[in-house]
Amino acid sequence: QRAQPQPAAAASATAADAARQAYSAAVEHARNQRFAQALPLFIQAARLRPDYPAYLKDVGHCLHDLGRSAEAREWFESCLAVDPGYSAARRALG
Repeated sequence: QRAQPQPAAAASATAADAARQAYSAAVEHARNQRFAQALPLFIQAARLRPDYPAYLKDVGHCLHDLGRSAEAREWFESCLAVDPGYSAARRALG
């Protein structure tokens, strides 16, 4: 009996690559203070990799930079739900 291929692994690798690309583009926008352009890319990365706390944290930072503190707080809390010890998110909440 043959082993069945694992499309989930391939899909997750593709999602991880897409997340990295979106995140990289978002960082470039954010470095140039183009937060409105960065936000959808940070969100895309976070949605593709909700298990990666840095992406969640950076959505929060971008929202904060746009003056959307209540929404930013939700993303920082989501980051801490994934990794309770993630100090950058904890500091952002403090």
